[in-house]
Amino acid sequence: MSKWVWNVLGGCTVLAGILLLQMEQERSAQLPPNQRDGQILTLVLFEAVLAAIACACFFPKTHPVTLRIIGVIGV
Repeated sequence: MSKWVWNVLGGCTVLAGILLLQMEQERSAQLPPNQRDGQILTLVLFEAVLAAIACACFFPKTHPVTLRIIGVIGV
């Protein structure tokens, strides 16, 4: 795949992380306080996976790792 495709994939991943954070703010207002800890932990996990994918997309030597991460998530 070309460098342009990897940059677009990385940009979309960054955008997904930003949108996830915005949706989290709206959702946390609706939850009772005892359920927010689990939601925060889940959010941190998702953001870490998205950050790993985005970083791997922007550095050419890590493209095989990116494909494996995306494949594992897809399965």
